[in-house]
Amino acid sequence: MAPGRLDVYHQASLHPNPAKYDIAGKGLANMVERELAGATYEVDAFGVQAHYEFRDIHDRAVVINIREQNPRTRKPFGLLAPMGAAAAAPSAMPLVLLHDFYFVRKRHTAFEISIDGQGHQPDHLPIPLDFSRMTFARYSPRPLIATLNPALEGPLEPLAVAVGEPEVQVGETTLSLAWAVLLVFIALIPALVFPPYELPEPTGQYAVATAFDTFTDENRIEAYRATGAYRSVNVEFWYPQGADGVFPLVIFSHGGLGIRRSNVLLYQELASHGYVVGGVYDLVDTDSIGVMGHSLGGSAASGIGRQRTDIGAVMALEAPFMDDIVGVEDDEFVFVNEDYPVPVLNVYSDSAWGHLTEWPQYARNAALLSDPQTNAFNAHIGGVGHLGLTDLALSSPFLVQLLDGTRATGKSTESLGVISRLSLEFFDCYLKNQGEFVGQ
Repeated sequence: MAPGRLDVYHQASLHPNPAKYDIAGKGLANMVERELAGATYEVDAFGVQAHYEFRDIHDRAVVINIREQNPRTRKPFGLLAPMGAAAAAPSAMPLVLLHDFYFVRKRHTAFEISIDGQGHQPDHLPIPLDFSRMTFARYSPRPLIATLNPALEGPLEPLAVAVGEPEVQVGETTLSLAWAVLLVFIALIPALVFPPYELPEPTGQYAVATAFDTFTDENRIEAYRATGAYRSVNVEFWYPQGADGVFPLVIFSHGGLGIRRSNVLLYQELASHGYVVGGVYDLVDTDSIGVMGHSLGGSAASGIGRQRTDIGAVMALEAPFMDDIVGVEDDEFVFVNEDYPVPVLNVYSDSAWGHLTEWPQYARNAALLSDPQTNAFNAHIGGVGHLGLTDLALSSPFLVQLLDGTRATGKSTESLGVISRLSLEFFDCYLKNQGEFVGQ
């Protein structure tokens, strides 16, 4: 296979269109028909059973056999999988909604994966999910794929529709009026899913500037690539423009499916009040560092606060203390038996607030509610779901409602404004020694 290109193997009864596969990496290398006799793929409440055997274009025997027999029911969720940044020359924008998406669990699962007789094992998620160790093997029994904005050369020709006519002729193709209306609706999907919006203006005294840089750690090799390259991280910064002196640094870690700009409203608000969000060289006061994050990124933030001694405060937007989990005994999480070392503010939406005592990964969070430390605070933003704690609530209310499974009952600008106010008061207290933070 050519580097970065994709080989697709399919059974004879399928007829995939090669032109649709330019959305992955550098595009399609080979579309290969193979006899997949005996292939199986079944999903039930307890996991996935899959078996495939075929020979690749190099005549190597490929065997994939997964038998998941977990006694615990799986907890699937919907996942919107956008086109990856690695797509070199896509001819359209695909929108892939994976219903009942889930990862294959490590325990109680038998893997047989081999190429030309050489065995392989799947990679694993670095932290537990839903009380279980997960592999990177993942599946969805009900994917929904739509292609938006396909490439077109030349001007769009108008459709001549006669009054009362049920069909429209386009070249050699006859479209029913119902399908024409559907096509118009599909063309409008981007505007419906991502309507125009404006972020509220920051309230602080400083104008906000942004910058972008890549940091490389020459003492670490990138663990998730086989290139031997040093570990590098892309970071975007928000900071007080033209300001003198140094300012506290606040690092934000986005969620597992998020992007670095997931909470720009929050970044700008902090920066306008004299914070560097991300990090900008000579402006940073390295004696005053805060960390915050959303979802899985919030778990990473709380882990940094546990591991490092130079962190002054941590703010987590609906995130369990995953780094405090030190083991699993009798199918129960074991948490480190120590108080959290720095001031921490946990912010929850309706998605998790009523389940903290039920969900095992949130056991440490629940403990901080029932028996809080003096420097541990909790806040509940009512009327919103998990993604309602991010700017996606502004850029795409439709997707937030779809993925959270609930409709927000309040204005997104107000709930995000509460998060900005809480973060500013919290970090002012513990990074700038200004005022007293009393919580929500």
